[in-house]
Amino acid sequence: MFTHSITRQLTTGGSPVGGTFTRQAGAELNIDEDIPATSTDLPVAFAAIVAKIISIALFCNVDVLIEVNSSSAPANVFNLKAGVPLIWTNQDGSVWRDTAGTAVVNITSLFVTNASAGIALLQIRTLIDPT
Repeated sequence: MFTHSITRQLTTGGSPVGGTFTRQAGAELNIDEDIPATSTDLPVAFAAIVAKIISIALFCNVDVLIEVNSSSAPANVFNLKAGVPLIWTNQDGSVWRDTAGTAVVNITSLFVTNASAGIALLQIRTLIDPT
């Protein structure tokens, strides 16, 4: 059994609101991939059935654009900002819809653009129900 421990906190001038919670499942898919400087639509082998994802975190040290399933007609697009994780759990509602917002899209591949002059380290941590 694998466990992801997720902390979320919001502060709006007063006391912080939030906490830590865990998600568990029988499989993980983790990626640490260097994306060369000034890369456009670099394919990254990552596939997952969205209904099986329990939690996923995407993180990068520089700004990158991530296109899901296609670089020419992506199903989803994520503008990942440097140092700002995108964390999603299966209780957060769906961000995995097509660009029209109508259907859940399974992930077959990712295409990553790094417009910066430095190497980007893309980190993905995925907790998956293998059953």
